[in-house]
This record gives sequence, structure tokens and C-alpha cells, in this order.
Amino acid sequence: MVEPTFLIIPRNDGVTVSIDGVLRTKDMNATQMLNLALQCLNAGLEMKRNEEAQQTEDTEEEPSI
Repeated sequence: MVEPTFLIIPRNDGVTVSIDGVLRTKDMNATQMLNLALQCLNAGLEMKRNEEAQQTEDTEEEPSI
């Protein structure tokens, strides 16, 4: 299955999303834009914590010589 190519473009009046070249625009006010940015930041921080936890688990599982 081929995954679609997408691009999220923040603008001063909202966001534009391109999915396989098809553009959709969502008008947003400043509060909505900041809430979206906060959700993205929180998701990224959770991903980072998970990656670091996985790296720690992988390191602990390797036998020492």
C-alpha cells in the first residue's frame, strides 16, 4: 500500500494541507492555531520520550562482555 504524500503549511490565517497535491485550507484564529501547535509539541515530546525509553531498553538488554 502506497502512503499518501502530505504537507502541512501554517499560514497567518490558518493552515493549508496538501495531500497528494490536493489542497485544503482550514481558516483558524490565533487561539486555534496555538492549540494546534501545542498538540503537535506534546505529541513530539511523547514520541521523543518513547524513543529514549526504547533506546534505554535496547542498551540494557545487550549483554556486557
